[in-house]
Amino acid sequence: MVELCNAERLGWAVLTILTAFVAATPRLYSIFLHGKLRPGASTTSEAGFPLRWLKVEVPKRLFSHFYFFCLVSSALVFIDTILYGGSLFVGSVQGKSVCSRVAGRSDQVLELGVESLLCLLLLNLHAARRLWECVMVSSWGSSRMSLAGYAAGVVHYQLMVFTVLVEAPPLGLLAEEAWSRSSGGASDIVLALATSVKLRHAVAMGLFIIGFVRQHEAIRHLASLKGNVGTKATKYAIPTAGWFRYVSCPHYFAELLVYGSFVLLGSFKGRGLGQGYLVAFAWVFANQALVAGWVQAWYQQKFEDYPRDRRRLIPGVW
Repeated sequence: MVELCNAERLGWAVLTILTAFVAATPRLYSIFLHGKLRPGASTTSEAGFPLRWLKVEVPKRLFSHFYFFCLVSSALVFIDTILYGGSLFVGSVQGKSVCSRVAGRSDQVLELGVESLLCLLLLNLHAARRLWECVMVSSWGSSRMSLAGYAAGVVHYQLMVFTVLVEAPPLGLLAEEAWSRSSGGASDIVLALATSVKLRHAVAMGLFIIGFVRQHEAIRHLASLKGNVGTKATKYAIPTAGWFRYVSCPHYFAELLVYGSFVLLGSFKGRGLGQGYLVAFAWVFANQALVAGWVQAWYQQKFEDYPRDRRRLIPGVW
């Protein structure tokens, strides 16, 4: 039997190792260069470089596909879990996961299931907001990104939904367990679920809200510096609002807070569960740190008066 939780963790590990390899190989920088960084990608790819497909580009506005596909797949998980008890495909997928089988034998299936559903809910909120920003807020102009980077983005968000599935107890049992602890009323079921929320969950949701709000503020500020949505503006200015006073990429730092909340929610103690969230966070950190370094170098090169005391990614640290 295929152990899907191991395959999922391996997927995150491969993405993380790929990022480290790219960081050590200038010829591969073009994979992660996009937007304002993209015009210089040709200088990092020598003529005759064997992997010519890495030079293939797509419009950066296709970022919206990451979040659209994420919403579709996670919505299907919700529908199958809530309306069909996982009988369509969720139960089959989880049946091949050693993590789900272990959790299914636990007497804490309700608590662990609530944690997984909270992860899925927050991932939905994050993807929905990012999709709205891609369509209604960001000014893409003629910005481009590599096809390889586009593929990595699509894989990332599908792998996040997959991680929730295989790192969780059988979600089809969640509603059954909630019903068993109630008198049958909807309010009683909600109460049964609510009583499974712990302090760690509240801290995680607070961390998510901070990252959620701060990332939106940063994205709106960047868009305001480049003109209205749909314009072909290519002008750039030094961002100064909010967390931009402290770091060059506060939207990347906010992304780390969002995924940090997933770690707090999904990394259960014991039972070998939740390790996939830790590996996913490692990949996100590696990716954001790599690109943040390039972004800060770009700002410092373009603007002589760029604040030299700004950190790259983490306020007051790095």
